[in-house]
Amino acid sequence: MNPVVSAFGASRRRPAFLYLPIEIAARELDSKLLIAHFALRLGMEVLFGQKWLMQANIAALPPGLWIFKTLTPGDSRHMEIARAHGNRIAAIDEEMPGLGEDCGDLRWVSRKALEACDVTFCLGGVHQAALMRKFPEYQAKYEITGNPRWDLLRPELRAFYEAEAASIRREHGRFILINTNIGLMNSAKSTPEEVIRTLERHGKIDLSLAKDRAFIDYIRDFESRNLAACIDLIPILADAFPDHRIVLRPHPTEKTETYAAALAGNPRAILAASGSAAPWILASEALVHTSCTTGTEAFALGKPSITYQTLDSPRLSYFLSNSLNHAARSNEDVVDLLRRVLAMDGAPALAYPQAMHETFRRFFAAQEGAFASERIAVAAGRRLGLAAPDILPGDRALWRPGPRYRFERRSTAYQQQLFPDMDASVIADRLGEIADILGHERSVSVVKCGEGQYHLHDARLERPEPVRRRNSWFVDWLRPQVREAG
Repeated sequence: MNPVVSAFGASRRRPAFLYLPIEIAARELDSKLLIAHFALRLGMEVLFGQKWLMQANIAALPPGLWIFKTLTPGDSRHMEIARAHGNRIAAIDEEMPGLGEDCGDLRWVSRKALEACDVTFCLGGVHQAALMRKFPEYQAKYEITGNPRWDLLRPELRAFYEAEAASIRREHGRFILINTNIGLMNSAKSTPEEVIRTLERHGKIDLSLAKDRAFIDYIRDFESRNLAACIDLIPILADAFPDHRIVLRPHPTEKTETYAAALAGNPRAILAASGSAAPWILASEALVHTSCTTGTEAFALGKPSITYQTLDSPRLSYFLSNSLNHAARSNEDVVDLLRRVLAMDGAPALAYPQAMHETFRRFFAAQEGAFASERIAVAAGRRLGLAAPDILPGDRALWRPGPRYRFERRSTAYQQQLFPDMDASVIADRLGEIADILGHERSVSVVKCGEGQYHLHDARLERPEPVRRRNSWFVDWLRPQVREAG
């Protein structure tokens, strides 16, 4: 028996632990909860939460299977540490859903990360083919599953966001949504120069190569134009559409102060910088963006979306939304397209052509049948050797931290912006909503086990026995912070 859980000798259950680290809650939280939901139904226990503390605790956690969000050189270092402590490794590449045919030669993907992985979950056939071209030696590790973020945009699960979308509509009325994607020139983390140095230090670019220097020069110019265009567009849209509000949502990694200053003095323009983009897209009458992945989300949701292409360049194919949305090249184009959409008063307008639907399906698997999250959970269970769940009275939850487990770490303001700490009840409530929509029983307990860290297990299991140590923090957090979705 695994020595970490040998204290629970009365339990017959096989330990099967799934680790789901998250960087950007607004982008990943709900999709990781969807994976967790299916994993719990298969009998796994899940540790879920912000990645920085979870990764710092690798040595203090019982072995299981980790699903990393990307395949960067930074990820590879944590993958190697996790593997050295007996874990299996998987990855979902969250960079891929935003990228088109010209996906930058997978410049952020580390060969060491692919080597450390037992399996890489591919978005679809285009993603798998790109990996095969550049890293053919790992082809046996590439498994097409789809991405769980897009599960929540399928018709069967859109109700997950409908209540929030309805609340947004009640509060803001009719509005046009502007989403930005300016992570270099308006980064909340540091200056553009520091961001570029970090990219080079982490092996994502090599400025000794002409092609990488050209790429950075393009991104600088592209984002500078986009930033100026979005700020200029706000009063233009407010004047052109007096019956609508203008809502601007920056990318989660951007400085909000830049836009707050631009919106000041315009009573019908507001900044909305928290939560998932999906309910805001659903609540809007149309989306305008600057080559953002939210344009692809809008396409999946069947909402009108306009990509404002401020720079005429073949590199626009780098962003998938430019192949799936209606394109505008000027303020006048944006206003004209929006007039055509809004004149329909909610009826289908500017229908996406069949070619766009075909493109979407080439990139995104799991658009029907089993959800991507379910396929990933099944694949995880298979690699953990998990049979069908068999819970008998007296069985306990088995996960618990080791003696060196850290309850908190000093998070930066930027990290707190990306993943704010939440009460266990928030996680339990969202899991309960997922279960309701899928028609499944609510049967999960959520225990907060650190800053932005949550232990999820089947509610039919008895709670873990507290660790008997002089430092009683484990007992302190275990008792008051349990929440059940049921």
